[in-house]
Amino acid sequence: MRTLLVSAASALFFAALVTELSNRIWPGNYIALLALCAFALFFSGLLNIRLARGTAAAGAADAAGAADAAGAATSLPRQAQPRESAPRRASGDRAEAGR
Repeated sequence: MRTLLVSAASALFFAALVTELSNRIWPGNYIALLALCAFALFFSGLLNIRLARGTAAAGAADAAGAADAAGAATSLPRQAQPRESAPRRASGDRAEAGR
């Protein structure tokens, strides 16, 4: 919901900025209006990408934290893992080793 509100606010801001700059600085110049629109759309896209990355990272961190908390509360202690022993020799190797 926060992402939607910030995106809508930035869209309104850039729309007002383009309208005011176009009318006050370059009235009647459609090339300037086009350039301002392209510039505003570019920066709005960058803002939305950054916002989405921040939201996704925060959401992933929240999910990982919740999973850790849930796992810590319900998981049993880990069993000790058996040690790995040296590889055993085949029975034919013993016969050759004794020769």
